[in-house]
Amino acid sequence: MVLTKVDGDARGGAALSIRHITGKPIKFLGVGEKTEALEPFHPDRVASRILGMGDVLSLIRRYREQG
Repeated sequence: MVLTKVDGDARGGAALSIRHITGKPIKFLGVGEKTEALEPFHPDRVASRILGMGDVLSLIRRYREQG
């Protein structure tokens, strides 16, 4: 399963509902409008977003890619 439009809601709480309802694992997150904006799904990072702790690892990765 691919979860898109995650960039619109930084918390990503829909991931838990989708996983529970469908029983299918989420493999990728869409964090932008282009195909390059697909990134592997990391449950621990989404959990940090939901808990309001942010996602520092993804931020560092994006900085390095653009830097």
